[in-house]
Amino acid sequence: VDRDGFVIEVIGDAIVLESHRGIQYVNGVKWTEDLVGTTAISLVLRGSGPMQVAGYEHYCRKHQDWACSAAPITDSAGALLGVLSVTGRKENVHCHTLGMVVSAAAAVSNYLAVQKAQKELEQTAKLHSTIINSVSDGLLMIDGKGVVTFLNPTGAKILNVNAAEAVGKHISTL
Repeated sequence: VDRDGFVIEVIGDAIVLESHRGIQYVNGVKWTEDLVGTTAISLVLRGSGPMQVAGYEHYCRKHQDWACSAAPITDSAGALLGVLSVTGRKENVHCHTLGMVVSAAAAVSNYLAVQKAQKELEQTAKLHSTIINSVSDGLLMIDGKGVVTFLNPTGAKILNVNAAEAVGKHISTL
């Protein structure tokens, strides 16, 4: 479910999916407390943290045959991006389901944070590369063993070498 309560994707076994159609739990429907009553998803959307709601804890009678475990998916600042939920028949509810959903939602949140950080690093690297390659001074970097790790175009011109070919070679060969 996205941060506004719209169901993005419903995945499951065919019999359960068909049952969910009967309670209108399908892609695109808005699943907020004002529209469907108290559910684990609606409570998470309201900021209640991870929740498990089963049977008669649901406000709507049509939902009382179900058990739902839900947890927030957040960005790196803790803002709600959406909700991950696992739903099944109330007689099959297990206390460990909520822990599984919390772990899965945390994994999604962490994955999104890593993707964002990687994109920011790539943008920073492009900026640094642009700056380094446009300075008027020659820049040559070598590691502790004397191997060239970087040579900007100006440095390559000064040394009269190809920058791409110089990287990886020992400084004494230049």
